[in-house]
Order: sequence, then C-alpha cells, then structure tokens
Amino acid sequence: INGSSAIPPTPSASSTSPVCEGQSVTLNGDNTASGQTTGNVYLWEGPGGYTSAAQQPTIPIIDDTNDGNYTLTVTNQFSCYETATTLVYFNENPTLNLLSQTNVLCNGEFSGAYTIEVTNPIPFGNYLYNAGAAVNFDGIFNDVGAGAYNVEVTDDNSCSYTIPVKIT
Repeated sequence: INGSSAIPPTPSASSTSPVCEGQSVTLNGDNTASGQTTGNVYLWEGPGGYTSAAQQPTIPIIDDTNDGNYTLTVTNQFSCYETATTLVYFNENPTLNLLSQTNVLCNGEFSGAYTIEVTNPIPFGNYLYNAGAAVNFDGIFNDVGAGAYNVEVTDDNSCSYTIPVKIT
C-alpha cells in the first residue's frame, strides 16, 4: 500500500481468456473496495512492454508474443495503490495437413477421396470436419466429385482452421 492511512483499493483483474490463437482478449479491471467505485486510475502492464490506462482494454491479437501475466495497478482517490494479476493465454488453432488425396477416375464421377489430419492434436480431443455438404468427425471424405473444397476443422476449444482441397 502506498499513500496515507486511507483505505487501500481492492483491485480485481480478469480477462476473456482463453481464446483461440489470433483472437482478441479483453482485460477486465475493477476496484471492489467499498465506496471506491469512482475516482480510480487504472494501469495495465503485460508481456512485450504492453501498457494501457484503460479500465477494460482489448488486446487485438493473442499469440506467443503477448500471452502471459497481465498486472493491473489501481490507484484510488486517496492516492493508495494495489495490484492484481491475471493470466492471458490462448488455445492453438488446429494445424491441418492433406494426408491423402484420390482424384476422380472420369469426369462426372464421384470417385474422389481425401483425408485431412490434425498435426497438433489436443490430447483426447474431438474434431469436427466440415466440407459444406459433408460433415464428419474423422476427416475422411469419400465419393466426392471433382472440384474445390474448403474443409473447416473445429476442435473441442471451438478453435478452427480451414484447408483447401482440390480434386481433379
């Protein structure tokens, strides 16, 4: 505590973390001390030299460069200050690979196939593979015609990534 014998602030720090890699996070700061809802000054500090004087700033993109501990310093109307910390982290988006591909034998046939794999799986995780009209949980698509497909894969953390596939 710094300042006079006045009542110190009681800072509260939290965030909308975890989010998926590349999404934004909002930091939530407050002073929960009785009678101190106004007249506070907020200062956030975090990884990579991050600073903000906003009470609830938004970090636009979370990745390896800015995940970690964010410290909130609340200075109240009595010039007393205290700190609180919150951890901001992200869940990685699925990394995808076209494991196998079979092109159609003849024009107009639906003899093509492809398999998508997740190369950074979540332990015991489940994945939803969505190629538009075809949706499954194993990434194996059979009996497809020639064309371009965008396969979106979503994991248990609701993080997703899309991989293009072209069957000729």
